[in-house]
Amino acid sequence: YGDRVVLDDVSVDVARGSRTIVLGPNGAGKSTLLEIIATIRTPTSGSVRIEGHDSREHLRDARRSIGLTPQSNALDPLATPTEIFEFQGFALGMGRRGARERARELVELFGLGEHSRKRIAQLSGGTRRKVDLAVALIGEPPVIVLDEPTTGLDPLARLDFWNELTRLNDSDPNRTLLISTQDLHEAEVLATDIVVRHLNKPHSSELEERARKGVERLIDTVQRLEERLVVALGVLVDGRVAHHVAGGHELQE
Repeated sequence: YGDRVVLDDVSVDVARGSRTIVLGPNGAGKSTLLEIIATIRTPTSGSVRIEGHDSREHLRDARRSIGLTPQSNALDPLATPTEIFEFQGFALGMGRRGARERARELVELFGLGEHSRKRIAQLSGGTRRKVDLAVALIGEPPVIVLDEPTTGLDPLARLDFWNELTRLNDSDPNRTLLISTQDLHEAEVLATDIVVRHLNKPHSSELEERARKGVERLIDTVQRLEERLVVALGVLVDGRVAHHVAGGHELQE
């Protein structure tokens, strides 16, 4: 941006099938990095390869391999999820019939049900983010890029969205999720791999150590608060209280 160097000598190799987290504070260049990978922004130097396609030499093939969930909600507030899915599917060349079928699949996949015919402006923040994610999946790309997707969500909506991401990744071993966040808790819950960004500097062993210690402090905090967490998240199942806490632990009493 002008004379400011945002990314310098950055090299990232994202493994197929992983949930790779780009972790860093505001201004670290996370969004710029993801925009370059998603082919929205052209780098001043270097190259990006997506599923074997160089984004400079084979832009169309690279773009067909990527689904993007941007940081800011870009959905038409007057349209319904079904209308958005059908329009995007038609734009991707599925034809009207194929687009309608894909829309029905996504409504079922994300449990949108009664929300599928409501206008976007009438939906909760968590449901809108589900629609954003569904849009990224319309063309069934192998790589999904998500730029701080849970920003602004309440704790329960965030937990629900994390579950959606994990389910999507687990349901297809070849589907890759690349997610940016500044939240250590989110990184600890979701990541199979973590890329650390700090301002315009490549990650360092010192910063990695700070991130590791931050995750350790977070885990310690969760363990100390576990009793309160299970009470807050307890639900009645067949006459017994089943608890689900961070890390996937299930307790019964």
